[in-house]
Amino acid sequence: MDCSCCPLIGGINGEDIYGDRGEDTEHRKQLDLEVLRAEIIAGRASGPGKPADTVFDRLEARYAAMAKAG
Repeated sequence: MDCSCCPLIGGINGEDIYGDRGEDTEHRKQLDLEVLRAEIIAGRASGPGKPADTVFDRLEARYAAMAKAG
C-alpha cells in the first residue's frame, strides 16, 4: 500500500515501515494514527501558531551569525 497522502513519504509503502505482519500491522498502523491525532490535538491546544516566515527568518539570522562567527 503506497502512502500517497503525504508528500514527505509518498514513495514509502506500508511494508517498508511496518514489515509484513498482516493483522498486527493494521493494528499498529491504527495505534500510530491515534497517537498522531492526539499529538495534533495537543499542538493545537498549546496556543496560537507562529507564522512560518517569522520562524524561518529568525533561524536564518541565527545560523548566519553562527557561520560568520566560526
